[in-house]
Amino acid sequence: MKLSKERALLIAQKVVEAFVQPVEAVPGSPSFFGADIWSSWIRLDGARSWIVLVTYSAELAVQLAHSMYQDDLGAITTDMVMDATGEITNILAGQYKVLLDPQADLATPVVEENMEYEDLFPGPEPLFEINIASRGNLVKVVVLQNAP
Repeated sequence: MKLSKERALLIAQKVVEAFVQPVEAVPGSPSFFGADIWSSWIRLDGARSWIVLVTYSAELAVQLAHSMYQDDLGAITTDMVMDATGEITNILAGQYKVLLDPQADLATPVVEENMEYEDLFPGPEPLFEINIASRGNLVKVVVLQNAP
């Protein structure tokens, strides 16, 4: 089975909706416009190589950590945000892996603050990019094929 952009969007919506609601698709290619963000990526190595990179607005990343840890918003730490964004990316990449290459190895997620995929991986063109939002807070999912 192949991972289409439409299927990837549905999977991303379901994964993020498990932690925050409501979630809706965002058309086009919106930008974070210099806002604080968290990016997490995972490499898949099989017959081909892919990178699943997810960028979260900082506000949504905190909301995800709040939902995951069930802690007061004021008590959410940077480590909790890094763990939550890495875990959501891991869940998403695991779902995509089944459709891209079930035999591929799934690496450990890497989390960076204030880095978009163009800065992290300037070479390969994305296989696709999808965007979803919860209450105006953006999540951008990019899948890179034949990643370095």
